[in-house]
Amino acid sequence: MLLLGAKGSGKTTTALALAERGWLHAGDDLVVLAESDNGDLMVWPGKPTAAIRDPLRALAPKPLRDLEPFAAAPAPLRWIVRLAVHPSGGEASLTSAVPLSVNERLRLHEGLARYISGLPTPLTGVASAPYGPVWPLDTPACAQWRANLIGALNNHRFDYLYAPTACAAADLLTKEADR
Repeated sequence: MLLLGAKGSGKTTTALALAERGWLHAGDDLVVLAESDNGDLMVWPGKPTAAIRDPLRALAPKPLRDLEPFAAAPAPLRWIVRLAVHPSGGEASLTSAVPLSVNERLRLHEGLARYISGLPTPLTGVASAPYGPVWPLDTPACAQWRANLIGALNNHRFDYLYAPTACAAADLLTKEADR
């Protein structure tokens, strides 16, 4: 499963709650998506640690935590979930996002374009670099790859999940996966 969401949306805490329910981690903030020889999308394990801020020490550095259990090999991508965990979220619920809306396709294009090689890239050209050099990492070939990837994601289960807590999100995902 690939968890997507804005900063602070509950991705890491939900992943930790899923691990407590027997799920494997494949990374926090970084995984690699690739096509297998037969065209399936695969999730390759990424960073095996997570930086988790103590809510009582908001200004303190985030200590690193090992993600356990951690995947040792790539696995087929089966499910994508855009997550929003917030106390005002009400009862945990899943809503299908397939077929992907124009807004979701744009959000995916933007997210993928901004973090090529881990460096933010501009969405539009700039005449001069506002904060230092900006390397031209994005190319027409890369944009075509993103479009193909988003098309492939549209062929997978893709849901929006709203939940009041990460535990409620993990419970619903586990229950749904067991069906």
